[in-house]
Amino acid sequence: MDLRWPPNAAPTGFATAAALSAGLALFAALRLLLAGREKRHRQQAVDLSGRGLGDAGLAAVAARLLVRGSHCRSLDLRRNALSIDSAALLARTLPRSPLERLSLGGNPRLGDKGAAVLSQGLRPRFLRHGSQLRALDLSGCDIRDAGAAALARSLSELSLADNVIDIRGAAALATALEKSPALRRMDLGSNFIQKEGAALLGRALRRRKNGLQNNELGDAGVAALCAGLRQHASELEWLDLSDNGLGPACCKALAELLQGCTSLRALRVHSNAIGDSGVCQIAGALRAKRRLQRLDLTGCGIGPAGARALAASALYDLLCTAPSLVVLDLRDNEFDEEGLRQLRKWGLHNRLAQLEGSDRIDPELCMLLLD
Repeated sequence: MDLRWPPNAAPTGFATAAALSAGLALFAALRLLLAGREKRHRQQAVDLSGRGLGDAGLAAVAARLLVRGSHCRSLDLRRNALSIDSAALLARTLPRSPLERLSLGGNPRLGDKGAAVLSQGLRPRFLRHGSQLRALDLSGCDIRDAGAAALARSLSELSLADNVIDIRGAAALATALEKSPALRRMDLGSNFIQKEGAALLGRALRRRKNGLQNNELGDAGVAALCAGLRQHASELEWLDLSDNGLGPACCKALAELLQGCTSLRALRVHSNAIGDSGVCQIAGALRAKRRLQRLDLTGCGIGPAGARALAASALYDLLCTAPSLVVLDLRDNEFDEEGLRQLRKWGLHNRLAQLEGSDRIDPELCMLLLD
């Protein structure tokens, strides 16, 4: 008598094997699906830096990645010997591409002409067939005055660091910036802006993040820059004035600017001989800046004498009143034993978690402060 239900059902062993086979097939399908999703995620950011692609190689890359329907959102093409021909190709393909971030740094053959050609493909995204690109890195591309102004119109982030932009380029760029409300971050580090260019840019820079490091600004240039930035100080989030030949004379103007910077998150003034008095003014202006996360005072001439104690007390007050501060860099200053003792004391009585360095304990190196 057959007791199986339903009648004529397959033997139990066969049913188990069929179920196992179906489960394995489902697992394989899920694995393929997850692999496809992972591959798609990987394609969103593609790094092809330093591959020696040249113009011909970029053409092959563009045919795969810079087309409608591509998942690529970020593309790194630094140091690939690209020329004006590549700029022309990018200008043609960017309006059809979903690309949002493009790095072209270290391609000096692009130059001014390449920058001008590339700018033709940077139509605002709200226009028909407009580019989706919002961040562009052209650092170290031998861009001079003419190419600088053509690029700032429809981006939110633009890096022109390590180029040959001087006072005339700063003037042209200032004019273009007046028509660039979308630009939020501007990096002009390691150019030749100087004090005259700083005065021009100060009136036009309404960017939330500004990099002007290594531009020979001097005290007069920074004072002029601060005067221009002051009217939009509450929007400023990030400012880099490192290695500009600054002294204590500019710190009053800088402190007045910083007092109004309620959104400031990072300030870098390293490699400027502002000394104890300058550090005191800056630290005093940054008191109660609740969003401040990083302060770089490397190599600022904080000395071992009695004035050093003033700087130490000002920094102590800053630590107590800036709850978000997580990085305070004091390397390459001349702390004496008393100064080092006071740093260790801060470590016991404040939020000092550890001192970062090669051996992780050297108090003269960068301090990491944690809540």
